[in-house]
Amino acid sequence: MKISHPLFQSALLLLWGVSVASPKAIAREPDFLCYWQDDSGAVVDLSGLCRGGGRSPEDANTLFLQDFQAIARQSPASVQPDLVSSITDFPDSAIAAAKTTCRVLRFAGPAAAQQRKARLAALTGSASGSARQDLIHTLALQHYCPDLAGR
Repeated sequence: MKISHPLFQSALLLLWGVSVASPKAIAREPDFLCYWQDDSGAVVDLSGLCRGGGRSPEDANTLFLQDFQAIARQSPASVQPDLVSSITDFPDSAIAAAKTTCRVLRFAGPAAAQQRKARLAALTGSASGSARQDLIHTLALQHYCPDLAGR
């Protein structure tokens, strides 16, 4: 029996794709401060050659989180509780946002990074949301992409 309904065929392909995909096949961004990836997908860690290199990604993450926490604790009382809880409860989210800030700056430029920062701050509509985006942007430049600090 041949089934030729396009919707059914699409569903079968989707299910087949889901069943074949393994966790090892899921694309992940290399966790290096500076890297090169060739056409075949092979990744070469260039952290030691890049400005500010020599630190491991874990070191950069630790320093980013420490600086974020220190600045959050010294922030005005109106935003302090939200900043402290955001970094305490969701540190991986802040790290990912900082790395994304660097990618946007690197590939789309400063205007796109500022637009992204403003839109993310507007999502919360609060002073603490705006402060969080400013802090992430500033610390991203310091810890993940110091070569872009002048942009």
